[in-house]
Amino acid sequence: MIVDVAVEHGYAMDEYARLGTLAERYGIGTLWAPNGTSSRDAFLSLSGLARASSRIRIGIQAMSPYEMHPLKIANALLTLNELAAGRASILVGGGGAIFGAIGGKPLRRVRATQECIDILRRAGTGETVNYAGEIFTVRNYRPQWTVQPPPRVLAGANLPQMLRMAARSANGIMMSDMPLPLVGNAVATVRDARAAAGEPGLAATAFEFNNWWAWHVHEDKARAEAEARTRIVLRGMLTKPYLEPFLSEEDCGLVAARMPAFYKALRGGSPVIEGVPERLIRTLVDNLTLTSDLRGLDAQIDRLKSFEKAGLTHLTLGVHEDPAAAIRIIGERVVPALA
Repeated sequence: MIVDVAVEHGYAMDEYARLGTLAERYGIGTLWAPNGTSSRDAFLSLSGLARASSRIRIGIQAMSPYEMHPLKIANALLTLNELAAGRASILVGGGGAIFGAIGGKPLRRVRATQECIDILRRAGTGETVNYAGEIFTVRNYRPQWTVQPPPRVLAGANLPQMLRMAARSANGIMMSDMPLPLVGNAVATVRDARAAAGEPGLAATAFEFNNWWAWHVHEDKARAEAEARTRIVLRGMLTKPYLEPFLSEEDCGLVAARMPAFYKALRGGSPVIEGVPERLIRTLVDNLTLTSDLRGLDAQIDRLKSFEKAGLTHLTLGVHEDPAAAIRIIGERVVPALA
C-alpha cells in the first residue's frame, strides 16, 4: 500500500517545496495540498515543489466544478503537470469549503463531478476537446502544448452513487475519514461497477483506492490526544453513517445533540468537549483517527494494514501540527511497514 501525506493550507510556496522534497526522500507517494477558502492558490503554491522534486506526485484536493469551470481547472492542472513532468494529481468533488463559502447549492453534484472528471481526463491527452454535457460545455479546447503523461484525476467519493460514477470515469477514488468497517463495501461497490460497465478491460485496469485518514502522532501522548479531540468534529462531520459501525443508536443521537459543543472545541482550539462523556470521545478518536504517542505507533500501524486488506491501494495521512516532524515519523516508521 502506498502512503501519501496531506498537509494543511496556509503554507507558502517555499514551505510546500521543503515539505514535499522531505516526503520524497522518505518514499512517500504524493504530497496533497488543500484547495482552501482563504489560503494561497494551491496550483501556484505547489509550483515550487513541482520544479524542486523528481519523483513524488503533487496533488490538489479538492476542487469543485462549481467554483471553477472545468476548462479553467484543466488549464491550471495541465500547467502544474507540465512543471512536474507528468506527476500532478487532482481530487475532484461536488462540494468542499469553497463551495460553501460562495453559497453553492448542491444541485446534481454527481453529474457535475463526472463531467468535470471527463473533461480533465480528455484534456490530459493533449487532443482537442469538444464536450457537450448536461451541465458543462467545452468547445474547441486545444491544449496541444501538453506532452507529459496525463495527470491522475481522482473523485472524492464516499457514498454509493458517487462511487459508481467514479468507477467509470476517474483514475481512482479518495474517500475521506472512511472508518475501516465501511471501506470494504465501498471498494466492492467500485469493483462491481467497473465489472458491470461493459467496457472490455475496464475492470482489470489500474484503479486507485485511497482514503484520507487523520494522523495525530506526537512524542507526547497528551499532545496527540488534544490535537485529535479538538478536530474530531471534522471527521466525517460526525454524521450518522460514519458512526453507526461502532456507536449505538443512542450514542449517535447524543453526538448529534452535542454538535455545538464539538464545533465550540474546534473554534476554540480546545480538547474539552462539553457535555460529551469521556468514553464516547475516546471511541470517536479510536475509530476515526490514528492517534498515538511514539511508543504505541506499532499497534496503530497494524491497524493500518487492515485498510490494505480491505482493498485500499493508497492511504493518505492528513497531518496537522509540525508537518515536517510528522513526515519524518511516517517515512521512518509507516512507509517501510506498509511497503
